[in-house]
Amino acid sequence: MSRLQMTGLASGMDTKSMVDKLMELERKPIHLKQEEIQKVQFQKKHWDDIGKQVKQFKNVAQEMTRDNVFRKKISTVSDEKLVSVELGPSAKNGTYVIEDIQLARPGQVTSTFSLPLTDEIKTHIKGDKLGVRHVNTKFIDMYLSLFGNTEFDEVGFKVNGKEIYAEAGDSIGTFINKINASGTGVKASFDTEGRCIKLESEDNSPIEISSDDSTFLRGLGLNKYNGKKILNNIPAEYSQSISDVKELSQVRRGFFTINDFTVEVNPDFDSIDDIVGRLNAEGSPIKAYFDEGSKKLNIVAKVAGDDIFIQDDTSNFLNTLGLMDKNPMGRVVPTLHEGKKASFMVDNVRYERNSNDITFNGIRLNFLGNTETNQSITVTVDNDYDAMVEKIEGFVKNYNDTIATIHSKTVKDAPLQGDTTANTLASNLRTYMGNSVNGVDSRYSQLALIGISTMGKEPDLIINYDKLKKALSENVEEVEKLFIQNEADFSGIVGTGDGTKKTFATTTRSKAEELQVKVGNKVYSRNGKNKLMTKSEFQRNKLSKADLIKYVINGEIRSKSDLDGRLGKTIPDNIVLMDDVTGALEFGEPPKTGESVVVESIKSINNNKYGFNQGLVNKVNTYLNPFVSYGGTFERQSKAFDTRISQMNDWIARTDDRLKMREDALKRQFAGMEGSMQYSNSQSNWLSGQIAQL
Repeated sequence: MSRLQMTGLASGMDTKSMVDKLMELERKPIHLKQEEIQKVQFQKKHWDDIGKQVKQFKNVAQEMTRDNVFRKKISTVSDEKLVSVELGPSAKNGTYVIEDIQLARPGQVTSTFSLPLTDEIKTHIKGDKLGVRHVNTKFIDMYLSLFGNTEFDEVGFKVNGKEIYAEAGDSIGTFINKINASGTGVKASFDTEGRCIKLESEDNSPIEISSDDSTFLRGLGLNKYNGKKILNNIPAEYSQSISDVKELSQVRRGFFTINDFTVEVNPDFDSIDDIVGRLNAEGSPIKAYFDEGSKKLNIVAKVAGDDIFIQDDTSNFLNTLGLMDKNPMGRVVPTLHEGKKASFMVDNVRYERNSNDITFNGIRLNFLGNTETNQSITVTVDNDYDAMVEKIEGFVKNYNDTIATIHSKTVKDAPLQGDTTANTLASNLRTYMGNSVNGVDSRYSQLALIGISTMGKEPDLIINYDKLKKALSENVEEVEKLFIQNEADFSGIVGTGDGTKKTFATTTRSKAEELQVKVGNKVYSRNGKNKLMTKSEFQRNKLSKADLIKYVINGEIRSKSDLDGRLGKTIPDNIVLMDDVTGALEFGEPPKTGESVVVESIKSINNNKYGFNQGLVNKVNTYLNPFVSYGGTFERQSKAFDTRISQMNDWIARTDDRLKMREDALKRQFAGMEGSMQYSNSQSNWLSGQIAQL
């Protein structure tokens, strides 16, 4: 509730209005400061608008370097049911006519030995070992020493619901005959070797036995089955331990190796089923099947075209099954079972490959079926020029938007008029977009030369689409360099060796024939003693598996490392491989600790004042990074605005507190004046009254 104030009663003056007007004059600096805050907030908003646009431009540039659209290809296939195509950046343009496709087939081998095994699951119950030696022993003689006064008049048990009674004078054989004559579907017998009663289902159906008197079943060694339904109690021979199968008695504990995949064999615990499961485990290069019909083991390579190479067998398992060859001396030797290579014709030239998934001229072809006689499939590969134009168009548009945004904020009477940082940013971007790029064919080294330039006095870049498409179709590699050439294409350290590391990432966009790699005193090049090769070249040049057996016999393959080298699974020490897509380097011999891995261009390219080595997009991306990064120019500028606003708000708060005290002081002074005048008036009135009485 506000306090009622009545001012000027004694003086006749409106002292409240006088205080308000005085304070209004003293608050004028606060109003000016509030206007300044609004101006700074307005500037901050426009600076943030520039930052948002520059960040978008930078993202477009970064995406363009990350997703190299200039190496993007498109393909058409006349019959996708027989051939699927995947294009990499090294795919060669052209029209390919493919004929006479014959699919690769994996190497396979079937055991020559037919195992007399069965996969039949039997219901089979064996009792515990009894203290008798033949079936003529009578129950009265069996139980006399065990249970004393056992009564046999009502003793027996049920088999599959039918009651079988025993008498004291019955022998084990007599009781077995009672079971077999009961029609229960269960055959009873006495196992003389194990000295126990054996019950077998005649049709592999469950067996259920029960008795109210467990003493009798205990005496027969069958008490543990009382009241239970027994099904599949005895496994198939296929699942039994190898040592329990007499036909496999020659198998011993050991190992065998197929295509570098090693399997352990322990005949006391392992079954055929276990071995097949290990051959089919994750990471295995082969598949295995046991054919219950032929009773034979089949082994097939997982990859079409791959061979089955049995390297050794210390367990004698594969040899027992007849899967390994022997030399004239009768000794088991490494055995090769060849797969069939894929074959096909391209433009009337026949080719062979180890699998149905092949790379041809940088094109990954996956053969899905054989062609018919005189059937041909056409595969067309070309650059995706539309995608390139779209990316370039997006880059140019964002540049124009960035320049326009900065211009609109910094011209005369604009919120950021004369802002040095913004103007310098725009000026440098215009310079970069207009400069030439070193190392690019002079016909394509500037944007204007490929149809992207300004018109008249306007700063916007305009695209001449006909000229741009013509430049792309003439030499897309040079246009690519103009935009996204990286300085590492010419010279750069991509890593330092530690004695173990073999793979080093690079950002090079150059082809392998344009580069050399230096490691210490070693130089890897296309034609030197130490060779630089692409991965696809290395795969094409690896030794045919069909020749492996010859090298084994000749003694040229004596170890796993020899085999890996011949199969192309390891890289020789004098070779470094360059990934066709990423440019990553993989060494056969790891660089030593402290040795720098340097990628150098064979071309001699110098940076000069008329241009720079980086492509336009990379240069823009590099230049803008300090502006938009965390703690960068835009963030610092935004924080500077916030700091100024905060400082002015603090000043306003302090000034407002001071003026409040000033206002209170003025009110007290006027109140004191009114009190004095009122007292003076009172004294005057009293004096006048006294005089009037005289």
